[in-house]
Amino acid sequence: MRKRIGVILLFLFALLMVLTPCLAEKSELIYIEKDTLRSWLGEPLGVLRGYKDSYVGAQGQEYKSFFEAQQSFNRRPVIIDVRESTDWAGSQKKIKTAVRGDPSRVSEWGKTLGKALPINREVVLYCASPNEATSISVKQELERMGIFPVRVLRGGWKEWVKAGYPIEQKN
Repeated sequence: MRKRIGVILLFLFALLMVLTPCLAEKSELIYIEKDTLRSWLGEPLGVLRGYKDSYVGAQGQEYKSFFEAQQSFNRRPVIIDVRESTDWAGSQKKIKTAVRGDPSRVSEWGKTLGKALPINREVVLYCASPNEATSISVKQELERMGIFPVRVLRGGWKEWVKAGYPIEQKN
């Protein structure tokens, strides 16, 4: 009996050691820098050109197979524009490939996102609020809904535009 209890306690301790870093990582505020996000944007797979045994994207990235290129594309983050309604309405542009997520309706679109999002597909939020306040609030709500990993774009919309990074017309 003592041996069995010892084994169970050892198992629980090992499990705790494995889970603790994961839980800590999810609860801390994780920022992403605009330069990192820009490098992830790349071009869609439709512009890949095949050369013998490799595929080259429009920005020069080389892949050994179409599958590898597709895997790279699938690792790109889902970018969500969570600017307040007035900021959203006052602009005709958004970050390239971003989708709109009204911050006042996170509970609605968050459920859909959670069901459609592949496991470990990164979500990046941006807003125009000082200190990324709206993005941080939405991040916390998405994490309460079980959506991970979620990052906040440091500097948000204003810093992205200021840097001259890719933007596009809203649809």
